[in-house]
Amino acid sequence: MEVLLKIGHSINSIAEELGVYCSTIWRERNGNTDKRCLDKGHYKAVKAQKKAIQRENGKPQRVKLTEDLKLQIQRLMKAERWSPELMAAYWKG
Repeated sequence: MEVLLKIGHSINSIAEELGVYCSTIWRERNGNTDKRCLDKGHYKAVKAQKKAIQRENGKPQRVKLTEDLKLQIQRLMKAERWSPELMAAYWKG
């Protein structure tokens, strides 16, 4: 997208080329355009990728239900009499 914008392609032609709606290209461009540096007004793919990685890293990771975890849950529910809510809060951190 960065290269196509630099060589003068329109938002419509980029959207058509990539098989997405024009609004998707507009949001991507507007959200990842430098606004305060020498390249003011230019879309930067590297910046866009960094922002996407930061968003992804900010999401909580899902805990996989392994056999060990199942056994631990059973033990806590039976022997310790923990509620599901208490266990969820415990593993959430």
